Amino acid sequence: MVFIPFFKVLLLALISLGFYLAITYGPQSLLLEMFKSELIHTNFGGMRRILTPLTLFWGRNAIFEASGLPSYSNLLPSINLASSEKELNYRITQYQTVQYMLMSSLFNEAQSKFGFEKYMQLMIGDACNIINTIDNCTSTLVSRGLDPAMKMYLYTLEMQRRMAKTQGFNPLGLIKIEKYSKLVEKSFVFGLQIYANYTEDIVIELKNQMSLTTYLFFFFIFLIYILIIHKIADNMTSNLRNKAEILSVFSTKRREHTEKATTKGVKFTEDLKLKFIDK
Repeated sequence: MVFIPFFKVLLLALISLGFYLAITYGPQSLLLEMFKSELIHTNFGGMRRILTPLTLFWGRNAIFEASGLPSYSNLLPSINLASSEKELNYRITQYQTVQYMLMSSLFNEAQSKFGFEKYMQLMIGDACNIINTIDNCTSTLVSRGLDPAMKMYLYTLEMQRRMAKTQGFNPLGLIKIEKYSKLVEKSFVFGLQIYANYTEDIVIELKNQMSLTTYLFFFFIFLIYILIIHKIADNMTSNLRNKAEILSVFSTKRREHTEKATTKGVKFTEDLKLKFIDK
């Protein structure tokens, strides 16, 4: 029973420690993850947009070379360049790696915590609800999301290059991949715009969570005061009151004893005076 007040105070200390950890390390780790994710999408998202026309450039040259038509390499024979086909394969691999990295980052801690549905919708959902710069968006390549649109663009580019080796140059096929490239590049701009507001949205969300945590902390402190601290204070007050009553009883008895002794002394003195007078 002696240690019960100690454990009650220890409980209050543990709640205070939990509150400190909740408002310090939790938001801090999420903010770090958020900044890391934003840097990845700002950097590689920009690379993805650049790689779209770059793959088109080397794909078009690879088609010209496969068809026996003049290409960029033929116009600059003095410059030692790799074949357009090798350069195209390298850019496609680079493009796919960047896209895979960006899509994988959507499942990190910060993304899972805050559910970044808008970016997911742009990548693998109904992207036309977000894209507002493409006419008749629902009937275009990007209507089912930019990730499948990008894959379809690269697949079509590869198919046109292979067909050029066996069937020769196909102008309609080249026009098709140029349209695909333009649609994908224009749509990827919205991915950068979404992430431009990403930091602000999560900071506001973290601020709201910290406010809620603070309110809960003060509620628990008030509850502990009502249930524990107030009871301890009442017990201490009761103990002090009992001790005061005991001291009061002893003080009263001592005063009565002193008064009795004084009365006896006075009576004894008067008796002596009477005896002296009689004599």
